[in-house]
Amino acid sequence: MFKITREIKIALTAIAAGILLFVGINFLKGINIFESSNSYYVKFKDIKGLAVSNAVYANGYPVGIVRDINYNYSDNNGVVVRIELDKEMSVAKGTTAELELALMGGVTMNLILGANRAIDGTFRHPLWWTTPRSHRASARDAPTSATDAA
Repeated sequence: MFKITREIKIALTAIAAGILLFVGINFLKGINIFESSNSYYVKFKDIKGLAVSNAVYANGYPVGIVRDINYNYSDNNGVVVRIELDKEMSVAKGTTAELELALMGGVTMNLILGANRAIDGTFRHPLWWTTPRSHRASARDAPTSATDAA
């Protein structure tokens, strides 16, 4: 019979603690590591204090999360925000994103869904939104497939 030594018990405890720490930190960030999602990119001139892990809403319902925020150094004309939406969330062509200031100083991102949906309601593609003068982003010139985005 194989005897479990003290070193093996300590190693297994350390591995379990590391996994638990990883899951716990991601849980506190609002990241569900067991759920798949779609990533989209939104370009804003001013993000008004938007932060990573802020919720993304569609019709008042949370459908995603702000995953990453990067300043566009290549042409110095805005901030690119990566959002992750639930797999079930279909984003139609013509969808816009807007930032709203909350009462307590926070910022929320709202998706205003476009009316142009695919026949089966699952029209999904990587959107590259550009920002007009207001803090609203439009998906009019979004690529129609993943190969067009590359």
